[in-house]
Amino acid sequence: YSWLAAAAVAPFVVILSCWTLAVFRSYRPDWRLLDIFLYALVCMEVASALFSFGYSILEAIRPALEAPCRFIIWGLTATRVFHLSAVTSLLLDRALATKWPNTYRSSVRHSQVRYHVIVLAIISIFV
Repeated sequence: YSWLAAAAVAPFVVILSCWTLAVFRSYRPDWRLLDIFLYALVCMEVASALFSFGYSILEAIRPALEAPCRFIIWGLTATRVFHLSAVTSLLLDRALATKWPNTYRSSVRHSQVRYHVIVLAIISIFV
């Protein structure tokens, strides 16, 4: 009956995550490198909650079609791969910022981190 819990909790997770994204967007001019990773993780949390909700609904109605089930399983896999790779990148970012604070801050730009997050998302889609 875990699908029942996912169906009940997923809408709340989506609402709270969207509220978090709105708060992040309101402070966008003040973003640090860490905030870009956190924003990407919250965006993927919204997608993950939607896929979990879809899976729980499909589990409840048990359709004869295979395509929706495969799509949702693919979506859950892609979001998990993105979460793992983004958290790993976040850890490396913090480790480098701790080891070489001045050099790292002056050499890494927001556009480079955004590009890195986009590449992670694209790679996650194709996994």
